[in-house]
Amino acid sequence: MKRCAVIVIALLVFASTGIAQTKFRDGNWWRDQSSIERNAFAIGFFDGIGLGHSFSYWGAVERGQLPDFQRVDSFDEYQTKYMKNIRSDQLVDGLNDLYNDYRNRRILVRDAVWLVLNGVAGKSKGELDKMIESYRRNSGQ
Repeated sequence: MKRCAVIVIALLVFASTGIAQTKFRDGNWWRDQSSIERNAFAIGFFDGIGLGHSFSYWGAVERGQLPDFQRVDSFDEYQTKYMKNIRSDQLVDGLNDLYNDYRNRRILVRDAVWLVLNGVAGKSKGELDKMIESYRRNSGQ
């Protein structure tokens, strides 16, 4: 029940602030969001990943076909490696830290989430710095 209430509140926040309609979500956008909006976004992001997983095989099931198990296996592998035991507040903290560096603010939030998840999963600082630099060079183009 508590989770349903949080989701309903998140949806109301999204609708009232225009989060759902904004197309260009980068570090500047992130820093303009309140703490409540940031947490709602993180919760929605996690729920969206679950829905995306379902989308990857529902069509095959509806057509009476076997799902593409390689895709499902890949999802399960990445879910386990990058998202096991991560909480939405950890994601928010990681995004806040990443975007505190002005050089990272053109990186889209969806890409920044990937960078944060890599950091949480134990990617070395050197490897993570290379990834961040690559996203800096390729963002905003």
